[in-house]
Amino acid sequence: MGGGVLLVVGQLSLGGSERQLYGLACFLKDRDLLVDVAVWTPSADAPYLPLLEARGVPVHPLKGSAADKGRALRRLVGRLRPAVVHSFSFFTNAAVWGASLGLGASVLGSSRADVRYELKRLGWARVWLNAQLPRVQVFNSRSSIEVARRLMPLPHHPRRLFVPNGMDLDRFAPTKYPASGQPQLVLGIGSLLPVKRWHLLIEAVNLLQGRGAAVNLRILGGGPEEGRLRQLVAELKAGDYVDLPGPRPDVAAELARASVLAHTSESEGTPNAILEAMACARPVVAFPVGDNAGIVEDGITGLLLQEQSAKAVAHALASLLSNPDLAMEMGKAGRRFVEATHSMEASARAMVQAYRLAGAEELRL
Repeated sequence: MGGGVLLVVGQLSLGGSERQLYGLACFLKDRDLLVDVAVWTPSADAPYLPLLEARGVPVHPLKGSAADKGRALRRLVGRLRPAVVHSFSFFTNAAVWGASLGLGASVLGSSRADVRYELKRLGWARVWLNAQLPRVQVFNSRSSIEVARRLMPLPHHPRRLFVPNGMDLDRFAPTKYPASGQPQLVLGIGSLLPVKRWHLLIEAVNLLQGRGAAVNLRILGGGPEEGRLRQLVAELKAGDYVDLPGPRPDVAAELARASVLAHTSESEGTPNAILEAMACARPVVAFPVGDNAGIVEDGITGLLLQEQSAKAVAHALASLLSNPDLAMEMGKAGRRFVEATHSMEASARAMVQAYRLAGAEELRL
């Protein structure tokens, strides 16, 4: 395959977007495509940096002011001359487009969250700019495309392409369902942000404990809500059964210990955590936000909750934890779904097709 791809990402932390970038970069690299990664906000705490370098993917940190980073990125694009420059983070879309202008590359942007969440985070002006530049943008959620069309009716809207998230089905593989001995483990995976509403999950597990259920909760992730969540755990006197250990690199091993994955976010695209749990044959409890309703089949691979409350979460968890046979059947159905629709190969091939539609017709797998 000729040409190459430069992926530009905000950071290389243990987030879902970063896991997708790593999987895509490795898949393309293994098929002899030149792949480089530029990091807009480099940090010392970047777990995917050594992993990418170990796979032979060069990583280029961009430093200084936004203007400095833009100039450094333009020099990098001029030196590498990639066929594709792909902004992997929404907030870098317009900057990546500007830095690549006139250098011959096909430029793509990304949107990996509901635009309503981006509006809260970035404000209208920045969202408006990043929503229309570059002129081709990749979404990992069909529902997010529809929201963008409705809320951002731009006079010359970009071409919005859907590319499903890809799972490493060897790493995220089914393991034996935990024995019925007590206590059982409920797992949450995601950044500690207000949008994730982890307080609902903590309160739900506290309700189950109050009813005599022996259940533990472990939420993997870090973020600005950590202090508030720890205060809630202290107020509920839940420290013996609620654990907030921070981000953990081996998510598959954590899922192997869990009986259920719970996902309480109020806004999503396509959550990696849900797909990873399903790949590991674990049932999911979630709300029907983003593409969740297209991933989790209610009553078949998990439970989708209409009532937005801790009580509803507790009821759903209890119904699965008290019926391991049902939970195992849901887990097996989830694994079959992910194998059929969200393999890394299927995702990477769809991404290359998006690159070709953006103008990089020379790219082949």
